[in-house]
Amino acid sequence: MSDNKKQEKDFTSEVDVILPEAAAIAKSGKLQEALDKILALEKQTRNAADLNSTTRLVKAAVEHCYQAQNFTLFNSTVTLLSKKHGQLKAAVQAIVELSMGWLDSIKQAHGTEKWLELVETLRGVTEGKIFLETPRARVTLLLAHYHEGLSTASTSKPAAQKESLQTASDLLSDLQVETYSSMDRREKTEFILEQMRLLITVARQKDSEQGKDGKDGLGGGEAEWVKVRVGGRKVNEEFLKEKDNEDLKLKYYDLMIQHALHHSNYLDVAKYYYKVWETPSIKEDTDDKGKAVSKAIILLLSLVDAHHQALEHIVYYVVLAPHNNEQSDMLHHLFVDPALTKLELH
Repeated sequence: MSDNKKQEKDFTSEVDVILPEAAAIAKSGKLQEALDKILALEKQTRNAADLNSTTRLVKAAVEHCYQAQNFTLFNSTVTLLSKKHGQLKAAVQAIVELSMGWLDSIKQAHGTEKWLELVETLRGVTEGKIFLETPRARVTLLLAHYHEGLSTASTSKPAAQKESLQTASDLLSDLQVETYSSMDRREKTEFILEQMRLLITVARQKDSEQGKDGKDGLGGGEAEWVKVRVGGRKVNEEFLKEKDNEDLKLKYYDLMIQHALHHSNYLDVAKYYYKVWETPSIKEDTDDKGKAVSKAIILLLSLVDAHHQALEHIVYYVVLAPHNNEQSDMLHHLFVDPALTKLELH
């Protein structure tokens, strides 16, 4: 599979003729005949490295299958075209992007089974291909959310729910998105946060089943808690300080607070809440009692409700933290903060 070969011939005129003919044949109900006509010319354009013509042909072949609602042939055609000898990378990318655009409509009109078939087809086509790592990650995220949904379905048995949740977490954890050069930083961060969120969900489930917190070993969900910590280190906190990434910042510190609370690291909890408190929309939006009032933090931080805001939590946890130089320094720093005087006494 390569795009390095120099184009030997331009098949534009031939493609202009063949596409309308194939479309007419497909509409008459002879889908396979239309595909054969397209594939015969596609072989020539591919061997001649005519990218534009090859892309037009492969997209037309896939579109005819979709329009005919022949999903068995649709999936096999996507796979066949993607694995052709010497297939051009850009042509494969075009097939994958086009097919991904139909995922929602297929799920709504034809059900989850057909949707799953296409998802697995796309995962098979994109597997091991660096130039398709981002589409693969996006499709895998959809599949992970599907399995997570099964884990909460009331019709599923407990064992099946547990397996579905584990599958969802494993699917995302297998993606090393931090190494993807084709994915922008924000999307990478979103993926990492989803990985962390699912790991925490699995960890809590395992801890509950074990009847212990697993802090002294790798029992229960401690292996997942370790992975959460590793995932947290992959997130660039400087990037989170940018105004456009405030939502990601709040999600990130929510997850880190949960991790720190699990290990009773109260000073870390206080520091994470302080990061939340420093967020402009949180610190600037105060009521007459000096409490940060923000729908964003209430919605995004599961540990914070309308009556217990970020600054109060900083105070609670810095007091609970063992005394040391860092705890003492933070305590004195808070003491001189004017906002502290506006909080209610408890």
